[in-house]
Amino acid sequence: MKITVCSQNYEFPIGASALEIATTIGKELRRTALVARINGRLISLPEPIREDGMLEFLDGTHPEALRTLRHTASHVLAQAVKNLRPDVRL
Repeated sequence: MKITVCSQNYEFPIGASALEIATTIGKELRRTALVARINGRLISLPEPIREDGMLEFLDGTHPEALRTLRHTASHVLAQAVKNLRPDVRL
Protein backbone atom coordinates (compact mmCIF):
# COMPACT_ATOMS: atom_id res chain seq x y z
CA MET A 1 0.00 0.00 0.00
CA LYS A 2 1.15 3.56 -0.59
CA ILE A 3 1.52 5.77 2.48
CA THR A 4 2.55 9.42 2.58
CA VAL A 5 4.16 10.72 5.78
CA CYS A 6 5.43 14.32 5.97
CA SER A 7 5.35 14.66 2.16
CA GLN A 8 7.47 11.50 1.76
CA ASN A 9 6.02 8.50 -0.08
CA TYR A 10 6.53 4.98 1.24
CA GLU A 11 5.33 1.48 0.30
CA PHE A 12 4.25 -0.96 3.01
CA PRO A 13 2.43 -4.29 2.97
CA ILE A 14 -1.33 -4.11 3.49
CA GLY A 15 -2.04 -4.50 7.20
CA ALA A 16 1.13 -2.79 8.43
CA SER A 17 0.43 -0.88 11.62
CA ALA A 18 1.18 2.78 12.26
CA LEU A 19 3.66 1.59 14.88
CA GLU A 20 5.53 -0.53 12.32
CA ILE A 21 5.57 2.38 9.90
CA ALA A 22 6.86 4.78 12.56
CA THR A 23 9.60 2.28 13.47
CA THR A 24 10.67 2.04 9.83
CA ILE A 25 10.80 5.81 9.43
CA GLY A 26 12.74 6.52 12.61
CA LYS A 27 13.27 5.63 16.25
CA GLU A 28 12.46 9.16 17.44
CA LEU A 29 9.10 9.12 15.65
CA ARG A 30 8.29 5.73 17.19
CA ARG A 31 9.27 7.03 20.63
CA THR A 32 7.19 10.22 20.52
CA ALA A 33 4.05 9.14 18.62
CA LEU A 34 0.96 8.64 20.80
CA VAL A 35 -1.68 8.13 18.11
CA ALA A 36 -1.93 8.40 14.34
CA ARG A 37 -4.35 9.67 11.74
CA ILE A 38 -4.86 7.95 8.38
CA ASN A 39 -6.77 10.04 5.85
CA GLY A 40 -8.11 12.19 8.70
CA ARG A 41 -9.33 9.25 10.83
CA LEU A 42 -7.77 8.81 14.28
CA ILE A 43 -6.31 5.33 14.90
CA SER A 44 -4.28 3.64 17.61
CA LEU A 45 -0.66 2.86 16.77
CA PRO A 46 -1.06 -0.96 16.68
CA GLU A 47 -4.14 -0.83 14.43
CA PRO A 48 -3.53 -2.39 10.99
CA ILE A 49 -3.83 -0.02 8.05
CA ARG A 50 -5.51 -1.44 4.96
CA GLU A 51 -5.73 1.59 2.70
CA ASP A 52 -3.47 3.94 0.79
CA GLY A 53 -3.31 7.46 2.12
CA MET A 54 -1.84 10.21 4.19
CA LEU A 55 -0.56 9.12 7.59
CA GLU A 56 0.10 11.64 10.33
CA PHE A 57 1.65 10.89 13.72
CA LEU A 58 0.50 12.92 16.73
CA ASP A 59 2.77 13.45 19.72
CA GLY A 60 2.19 14.85 23.19
CA THR A 61 2.13 18.43 21.93
CA HIS A 62 -1.02 17.81 19.87
CA PRO A 63 -4.35 18.44 21.68
CA GLU A 64 -6.04 15.42 20.07
CA ALA A 65 -3.21 13.11 21.19
CA LEU A 66 -3.37 14.50 24.72
CA ARG A 67 -7.13 13.97 24.84
CA THR A 68 -6.64 10.34 23.72
CA LEU A 69 -3.86 9.79 26.27
CA ARG A 70 -5.98 11.21 29.09
CA HIS A 71 -8.99 9.11 28.08
CA THR A 72 -6.89 5.93 28.06
CA ALA A 73 -5.28 6.84 31.39
CA SER A 74 -8.73 7.28 32.96
CA HIS A 75 -9.67 3.74 31.91
CA VAL A 76 -6.41 2.35 33.32
CA LEU A 77 -6.97 4.19 36.60
CA ALA A 78 -10.57 2.96 36.84
CA GLN A 79 -9.44 -0.63 36.30
CA ALA A 80 -6.74 -0.27 38.97
CA VAL A 81 -9.30 1.09 41.45
CA LYS A 82 -11.69 -1.78 40.65
CA ASN A 83 -8.87 -4.29 41.22
CA LEU A 84 -8.10 -2.78 44.63
CA ARG A 85 -11.72 -2.16 45.64
CA PRO A 86 -14.10 -4.49 43.73
CA ASP A 87 -17.11 -2.93 45.50
CA VAL A 88 -16.41 0.60 44.27
CA ARG A 89 -18.87 2.18 41.82
CA LEU A 90 -17.38 4.20 39.00
